[in-house]
Amino acid sequence: MENFIAALEIARGQEDRGVSFVDGQYVPGIFDPSFLKLHPGNGKKILDTRFSSSSTVSSALEIARKAYETRIWRDVTPSEKRAILLQFSASIIQNSKRLATLDALEMGKTISDATQDAHVTAALITYYAESVDKWFSKKALTASNSLAYNSFEPRGVIGAIVPWNYPTCNAALKIGPSLVAGNSIVLKPSEHAYLSTLLLAELACEAGIPRGVLNVVTGRGETSGQQIARSSSCNMLTFTGSHRTGRQIMAYSAASNGKPMLMECGGKNASIVMPDMKDSIASLAERIAAESFANQGQLCVASSRALVHRDVADSLTEALHAAALTRLPADPLDSSSRFGTIVNGQERDRIRARIALAKEQGARCLVDTSPDVIRRAGSYLNPVVFDQVDPGSDLAQVEVFGPVLAITPFDSIDEAIAIANGTEYGLSATVWTNDFKSIRKYSSQLNVGKLQIRADVTSTSTHGFSLGSEPMGASGFGVEFGMDALNSYSRLMSVEITG
Repeated sequence: MENFIAALEIARGQEDRGVSFVDGQYVPGIFDPSFLKLHPGNGKKILDTRFSSSSTVSSALEIARKAYETRIWRDVTPSEKRAILLQFSASIIQNSKRLATLDALEMGKTISDATQDAHVTAALITYYAESVDKWFSKKALTASNSLAYNSFEPRGVIGAIVPWNYPTCNAALKIGPSLVAGNSIVLKPSEHAYLSTLLLAELACEAGIPRGVLNVVTGRGETSGQQIARSSSCNMLTFTGSHRTGRQIMAYSAASNGKPMLMECGGKNASIVMPDMKDSIASLAERIAAESFANQGQLCVASSRALVHRDVADSLTEALHAAALTRLPADPLDSSSRFGTIVNGQERDRIRARIALAKEQGARCLVDTSPDVIRRAGSYLNPVVFDQVDPGSDLAQVEVFGPVLAITPFDSIDEAIAIANGTEYGLSATVWTNDFKSIRKYSSQLNVGKLQIRADVTSTSTHGFSLGSEPMGASGFGVEFGMDALNSYSRLMSVEITG
């Protein structure tokens, strides 16, 4: 209770300042009595929910447009931009406890995970700060009296809509490349977790980003989100969320000014386990469980399907069963907790409905102790593991976005690739094998934007943020991460000078 009371003070102090950040200052909002803001750890009320008014959203768009047209950020020198963004990153680290507390309180991730998120957020901003003077255009060969080159120009006003699962990280993933490219931004966080994003905007302004360049508005998707998506003041939309909402936003874009879009809309990601991993079963099961149940399974790249070669299926299934049982939901505000809650009761009930349907469709449920926690106040849900899941079943096809792992056996590489590709999504996949002769087959035939081929179960080495990628199918389109993300938030102009 002490942790909750302390977190509540931080949240109420943040909310009292305003629920929009426009033109460098907080703006009060309109009370929404129909939206209950409850802490998913105990079901207790956090705030009297207030959201941005329609006029505030309009004002944010107008101010962002003015900031872009007056070039107050666009014309800042690269070295100055770098210094400001690095100061922004340092401020995020300095305020990591506040940011983490707000996220843990609003959406139920553990305070330890939320603290790590704050550091990842700072690292993202640092990455793009350091990219400012490393992004080059191309010069064409011409006659001696001519000069022809490509120029990366900012798109203008970016409308950014981000989800609740990683509030600060998702915001930084839009903010970093947008600012380096010279744009202005109107960002709408989820109505379920927005306080940390407001604090991010304040820190950015304090670091030196000019007023009006980064604005944050709040509200429901069908109100504030739709208003941004329909606005002709926006020159581009960037969205992370469900594919159904993404397609609706595409319709809004088409109905307004046909603005370009970048969309990341989830996945049904597979971990493919080959039989040559038989000597690493216990540690491999722990890695797959970690990647399936991170953030309580509420992440787009969760390994929600384990495709396991039949030769190792029994042993790995048993080990995954044991790994799931070690992840017990606990108070997200307790620093010792390693598994938090679902964002709210409505989402928890939706996930439970998926679990019930999978049982009806014949999937064998190995782990489901969730009835033990369903009676607790809050939105707790234990990890759930299913075995012998039919590749065509609902559980294997639909993104659950919760702590539910589906295990499906296979007999050959070709069958595994066919099953992995057999959904409408195309976000990510992981292949666990020592057979590197098959790398080309996996990389050319798996229809995903992000592919990891691993043999070392103990290694946690990654490329960081350096490689961009683009999803396929229902997972969306457009490149995020890496230097290529800067191209996403820019338009390519050709310039030819003769004389």
